[in-house]
Amino acid sequence: MSDFFSRIWHGAAWYPELWKDRIDQDISLMKQAGINLVRVGEFAWSSLEPREGQYDFSWLREAMDKCHAAGIGVVLCTPTPTPPRWLTLKYPQVKRIDVDGRAFEHGSRQHVSHTSPKYRELSRKITEKLASELGGHPAVVAWQTDNEFLCHVDGDFSPSAAEAWHAWLKRKYGTIETLNAVWGAQIWSEDYPSFEAVQLPTKTPFGGGLGQPSGVHNVSLMADWYRFTSDTVVEFQREQVEIIRRHSAAPITHNLVNPDRVWPDDLFADLDCASTDPYIAHHDVWRVFRTLDWMRGTKMKDDGSTTPYVIMETSPSHNGSREPGHKTHPDGFLAAEAMLFLGMGGNTFSYWLWRQQRSGVEMCHGAVITSWGTPSVGWENVKAVTALIQKIEPILKGIGPAPAQIAVHDSKNARALLRAERLWNAYNPWSTPTDEIHRPLLELGYWRDVRFEDADVSRYKVVISPFMPGLSDALIDRMTSFVQGGGTWIVGPMSGCRTLNGTVHTDAGLGRLDALCGVKTLWPVGIQQCRGELMEKELNLGWYCFGLEAASPDCQILGRYIDGPAAGTAWAVQRPIGRGRVVLLAALAPGQMAQVFSSLLHEMNFARLESTWGTTIIPRQGANGRAWLIANWDGAGGTVRLPEKGRDLVTGRNVPAGELAVAPFGVHAVVA
Repeated sequence: MSDFFSRIWHGAAWYPELWKDRIDQDISLMKQAGINLVRVGEFAWSSLEPREGQYDFSWLREAMDKCHAAGIGVVLCTPTPTPPRWLTLKYPQVKRIDVDGRAFEHGSRQHVSHTSPKYRELSRKITEKLASELGGHPAVVAWQTDNEFLCHVDGDFSPSAAEAWHAWLKRKYGTIETLNAVWGAQIWSEDYPSFEAVQLPTKTPFGGGLGQPSGVHNVSLMADWYRFTSDTVVEFQREQVEIIRRHSAAPITHNLVNPDRVWPDDLFADLDCASTDPYIAHHDVWRVFRTLDWMRGTKMKDDGSTTPYVIMETSPSHNGSREPGHKTHPDGFLAAEAMLFLGMGGNTFSYWLWRQQRSGVEMCHGAVITSWGTPSVGWENVKAVTALIQKIEPILKGIGPAPAQIAVHDSKNARALLRAERLWNAYNPWSTPTDEIHRPLLELGYWRDVRFEDADVSRYKVVISPFMPGLSDALIDRMTSFVQGGGTWIVGPMSGCRTLNGTVHTDAGLGRLDALCGVKTLWPVGIQQCRGELMEKELNLGWYCFGLEAASPDCQILGRYIDGPAAGTAWAVQRPIGRGRVVLLAALAPGQMAQVFSSLLHEMNFARLESTWGTTIIPRQGANGRAWLIANWDGAGGTVRLPEKGRDLVTGRNVPAGELAVAPFGVHAVVA
């Protein structure tokens, strides 16, 4: 394994295949800007294999030689998102087919099928050749597989995908009779005589309005389709990972941007660290914190320590892609963003892209330098990030993120089920958990982790499991033990109301949760908005709700619906189990979940990271001491409350405990 995780990297995506005559100039400017890492190769297949079986690695080896001589590390990528034209001309069967039966054509990226045997064969060949030729190069510090899996595409409806789908179902269910029974496929005479007869979720007449066919299918079929799609990508990547590991000891990652299409816990299980590409406006940067929290949790050990994640792409100045019009980052924001993204658990802050594209379809995107080789609009801010990293590096390398006492579950089963059946029309798989769960925890100043549903959460004091319609028996058993051992499990809203197959429970409204929580679920009810109360405080409730009543003498009703169709019934209950308690939330309090969590957790006396909105304080803690990384990201300035006095590595000054004023886009790094 290289020393990748022991260093802090400031990088950029670089395309030497496009600028062979500017490599020396690029490296000279990188040194001036403080760039010590480049990512290369993810779109270079046609330059590496211009004709089938004829390879040219000389240009890349020369570029990597020069990087190594300049002290610049290389993240080497497999080039499989952009197959060359010779490939799709000779092997048209590799093309991905959309839901309308039309093939995606050459001229962009991700237009090929991960299920195509021929494409997988050719992908393995280029990966093998690349890894054997350059995997041992001294410049290589890490690898990236492919690029942003499924960021432009979703399902694949090619003949090879149909064959793989049917094989996947047969492995899962064994017999077609089992599939029909589990799916409840006799509904609308949907039951299938064989696995080969199972429909792909193409268009159907139902669900799109009169005369507007859509792709609405049985929820169980759709949930499995999304699982199959994710599994297919994981299998495709695994072939590359196995090849790379035979030739290179450098760690491997992938820059996942759509975890609702590819399950991150499965994808990163084969990799050494998590990575993503956040592009965000300064006033919305808090929306990335949930992603950073689950990336930090991806490789977390039982003691709370973790492997750093990678920010593989972010804009040095402005987004843009195909169209202009994106606002340029305000001066100072980039350093604040770097403080946050590195401070929450990263070791790499890298830009897309180094040199502005001179052709193609992303010429409007911000870059570190222009296509003619001069510093671009974000240059000084990039240099400011370099200066900041130099100052805070002792903290980033020596004191890790503090262990959290609160965890929030992230569930691949929920991703599948809520894509198949949203349960409420306002539900959005990205923004709803962010707005209704994560933001309230941020507002309350609670440091938290996001953990996948199969993770060991025994060291936490509180675990929150929201928007998880299907709860596995293994998860319920694990969380019951967690509660018996003294933990608080807050489950809901919209949790437990479906089987893992997306069907409705037939023994109790919330399945095993009814007996565990000591309740009887009376009915489900959709509520746009009604009044409710929680521990004698009034608030608004809504969405896909359930009316409850106590069925056990030790079940304590915490809140009831005041009006609406469920008036008088309970929506919030708790029950002691062993040394802990389970809290069931059967409704959402839209925009008021901070009040809910505050009421439920106020007696637990958690340490809070107090700050005004728009300013964030990140705790770091370990054998080498304690520190707090601070950044104002909204440009309005703010304040934080330091728990202890310390020395600010940014300003070089001693600061007292208590309130600290933070300037607009100001950053501080205080070591106790």
